[in-house]
Amino acid sequence: MDEPLAAVEVGPAPVPEGYVRIRALATLVDRDRLNHIVHRGDVYDFAEDAANDFIKRKAAHAECTLGWMDPSRTANIELIAALFCSMPLTAENVFLRPARLDGRHGERELCDVLVALRGHGIVLSLKSQDATTPREGPMLRRWCAKHARKAAGQISGACRAMKMQSFWCQHRRRGRVDFAAGAITPVHALAIIETGPLPTDTTRLPDDLSDSAGDTTITYVTLNDALNLVDQLRSVPDLVAYLHERATLPMWCRRMIGNERCLVQYYMLNRDSFDGSRPRSRRPRPRNSGATS
Repeated sequence: MDEPLAAVEVGPAPVPEGYVRIRALATLVDRDRLNHIVHRGDVYDFAEDAANDFIKRKAAHAECTLGWMDPSRTANIELIAALFCSMPLTAENVFLRPARLDGRHGERELCDVLVALRGHGIVLSLKSQDATTPREGPMLRRWCAKHARKAAGQISGACRAMKMQSFWCQHRRRGRVDFAAGAITPVHALAIIETGPLPTDTTRLPDDLSDSAGDTTITYVTLNDALNLVDQLRSVPDLVAYLHERATLPMWCRRMIGNERCLVQYYMLNRDSFDGSRPRSRRPRPRNSGATS
């Protein structure tokens, strides 16, 4: 019978050649050998060829609670956003912090929130201000631009991983839910940026932000507007239809965030369409070829 693993002390001693040093991010128990327990925070040295197998075997039994994340305002906002989306939408289709295996790094968050229905999904990446006081003016614009790029990067990575890797989520009602690679197709993504200090504050994002992650369109909205969209549209198909229509608007309109209420009102009053708001191509008037007296 194999001997239980022994944790090593973290100190100035270098990692032995041919080994990797891994810190456990959660307490894991091997179901086949219960005396093999990896405690959260312990550090282990493994041979490089065995490290990946160890992570896969141990992390396969870990729940996707992401308990090592420090409690913060951002984490609380992610939880509140997921609970809010569960009210008008179906709670069983809203997944908070789904996770995947990432090689020697172990369990890694896929995205902040995933809304999935009948094989299609909307990926949400939330960026909130952890500063003691809300940013305003130029500082707010710079912060929003920086974190909008980070959100787009997270969305791009999530969309790639969903196609190539299996992932899972510890759902508050359904328990652990497993997804096979390619089981959920990301049809749209929301990069949700918190502005402030008022929910109605607007800001303009740079034009060179990514509009898509592969085949998945990315929409940039504020936190307040994202929650209002879910509350007003109230179903996944209607939300996807609105986001697809919104993606056809001109760049200047899509990069101004914080004034979504006007767009939603126009969309609903115009029979769920933005057709009348898009500029029409001007055709030259045909000249009168007839002779004039």
